[in-house]
Amino acid sequence: MEEPSQPQDIWQYIKRGKSRGNGHYKATCSFCNKKWSRGKPASLRAHIANYCTATNIPANVRSYFIRVVANENENKREYYSSDNEAESYQNAFKKQKITKNEKNKASAYPAKINNHFQKKEKLNSNRINEIDCGLV
Repeated sequence: MEEPSQPQDIWQYIKRGKSRGNGHYKATCSFCNKKWSRGKPASLRAHIANYCTATNIPANVRSYFIRVVANENENKREYYSSDNEAESYQNAFKKQKITKNEKNKASAYPAKINNHFQKKEKLNSNRINEIDCGLV
């Protein structure tokens, strides 16, 4: 396998299965046989670059995808650091404010572990045996 020339060449190193739409396919790594039900090219490139545990990956292939992934990450950083885009990016991740009604509703029913479990009850002998057997 020679060094790929474009990021789309990830499919030289990943077995492509059935189409899942939007350029995504079922996928299997040719090196370690990891499977994806919906292989997204960016995730597949990151796998080859950083996560594949196989020892049979040619060094030039891994280093190529390391550079591609690094460039993708740098491009994202540059995109979101521009003044106009930075504001919309920050707004997208701001916490939603809780309205006064929602605050009152939430404080009326504080979350407690007791709300999810029954009061203390003695376990019957069958249940004790089941637990004991499960621990062995």
